[in-house]
Amino acid sequence: MKVIIMNIFMLLLLSGCATVGGMDRREADIKEIRSMYETIYIFEVPNTDTVISDTLLVATIKLASSKPSDDLLVYMQSISASDPIVVYSDSDAVAAATLERAMKDGIGTIDGKLVYFLGAEKYWESLTDVAKEAGVNLRFSNSTL
Repeated sequence: MKVIIMNIFMLLLLSGCATVGGMDRREADIKEIRSMYETIYIFEVPNTDTVISDTLLVATIKLASSKPSDDLLVYMQSISASDPIVVYSDSDAVAAATLERAMKDGIGTIDGKLVYFLGAEKYWESLTDVAKEAGVNLRFSNSTL
């Protein structure tokens, strides 16, 4: 009986460590960014619970604006250019699509805004292209390491 309880305990402990690692990295990135600026704004993009739903959500966001991308755009338009916005999600694809849509919709109104994208490197190139077009100062941190 002790062996079964110990195995269950170890399984729970190991699964907990696996899920917390990415979050610790993200928190460390935010802490580092926070140390460089007096004020930062954090925008966590909501995602769905499944990869399939996230994929459909990304496709929808790329076609037309969504509530999160509209909220992010308003956020970007309303704060000082010297205060960074940190954008992330549990789904890097959803965060990247939301940020891309907000920047596309904000061309001409968000020049000079400072945005940090905390997500996978595979999204950096496309986000950089849109950021240049929108005049956004975009920086990256890969919190998924």
